[in-house]
Amino acid sequence: MTEMKISGSKAAALAAIACAAALSATACGGDAYSQGGGSGDNGAPPSFQPGHESSLMHARQVGGLGQVITDHEGYTLYRFDKDTAKPAKSNCADTCAVQWPPVLADGNFQVEGIDPALVSTVERADGAQQVTVGGWPLYRFFQDAKPGESRGHGKGGTWHAATPDGKKAAAPANGGTASGY
Repeated sequence: MTEMKISGSKAAALAAIACAAALSATACGGDAYSQGGGSGDNGAPPSFQPGHESSLMHARQVGGLGQVITDHEGYTLYRFDKDTAKPAKSNCADTCAVQWPPVLADGNFQVEGIDPALVSTVERADGAQQVTVGGWPLYRFFQDAKPGESRGHGKGGTWHAATPDGKKAAAPANGGTASGY
């Protein structure tokens, strides 16, 4: 396991921002990037807990996608085609960031199964530090109701589960949405 350090005051501010993003996601329904809209209760959004465990990312097998990046709870992490990797830049803000909460760095970021040389952060427009892998900013999807789901993969043609090197995961072997480990 590899650990990256971020200053204490910045870490506290980032943890507060992550909690606020999670709370705002519970107040909104629908997906700003899905076709046909659709709101309703599809399960509570994943929680973001500040602290040591919340800063862990793993490389895991998920459904028909192969090995992708997950957070400490096992939720799939995604990349957005409208972001850039070189230079790293997040272009998901406002409503987008409610539906796709950014993965924010805290004081003790750790990775397992991911090359630490590929992991970094990028400053978002709001000043928060977002985690990147291979230069690509990472996000969770608010409609992934349980660990191992990847409902966001392929959403709007621009969202993809991220592989441990920051690339797009392949489409599920069955052509559908991958779910489960």
